[in-house]
Amino acid sequence: MGDAIEPDAQPNAETALDFAAVQARYAQEKAKRLHPEGVEQYVELTDSDQLQSLASDPWVDHDALNAEPPSLRNGDDIKVLILGAGYGGLLYAIHFIQQGISPSDILRHGGYTYMPLLEETGYVPKHRFSYGPELLDYAGVLADKWDLRDKGVFRSTVRSYDWDADAVRWITKIQQGRGPGQADVEMTVRAQFVVVANGVLNHPKVPRSLQGFEGPTTHTARFDYGITGGAPRDQQLTKLRGKRVGIVGTGATAVQVIPELAKYAGELYVFQRTPSGVTPKHQRETQAEDWKAMTAGKPG
Repeated sequence: MGDAIEPDAQPNAETALDFAAVQARYAQEKAKRLHPEGVEQYVELTDSDQLQSLASDPWVDHDALNAEPPSLRNGDDIKVLILGAGYGGLLYAIHFIQQGISPSDILRHGGYTYMPLLEETGYVPKHRFSYGPELLDYAGVLADKWDLRDKGVFRSTVRSYDWDADAVRWITKIQQGRGPGQADVEMTVRAQFVVVANGVLNHPKVPRSLQGFEGPTTHTARFDYGITGGAPRDQQLTKLRGKRVGIVGTGATAVQVIPELAKYAGELYVFQRTPSGVTPKHQRETQAEDWKAMTAGKPG
């Protein structure tokens, strides 16, 4: 393999030829991805006795959420309903508030790579690329600053939303899980505005062939530290020592997980379908002088 081409390198005849070859290779690999069955190639996790645990959020505290007053009730009529409670949903909610809409009118359904609204919050990320626990903490910072903590309707699936021209409202049907042994709650609410911000990576995908594997299984979107050892803020995967571990995929998530698995696993096997381009991350702690130079220092 030749020397890596830095992203900011000036193109020349040799690098242009390399880029053409890379583009051709990616076109070939893209064609391999086009599975004739589409999403049907994956297991529907809730229908699999072996894998249905991967469909559940391992971090949700059902008892605590069930004890809270509901943010949304059957028959409610609201101004804004945001589908998605990640950074996209938070940003939409905050921008609505900045334009004069009250937080009580908003419901959220469940160079430097930095988090949004840092100038507004005054928050300084600890690293160039923030880790999961810090991203979660910062989402809480945004929710607290703009009074959005109690506006989330978590553990919920939007089954449909249809426009009622006579009522001038979106009629939205929502199914909310309440935890093991609890009946789901079904709601129909009306909203003047609906914002779709749920993203495209909100449902774990597992190939059908994995159903034949009889060992412990986890998914990076539902990571089970009970299998690996460690915790989100103490990622010592000590239970993998001496174990044979396989990981399916070599995408953006896998290239971050594989080095950590390799530190502990006795043997690590990587199953790859499509090669991914990988460049140096240049991860580093945030330095005060660098941060001051690259940010505005004020909102906007």
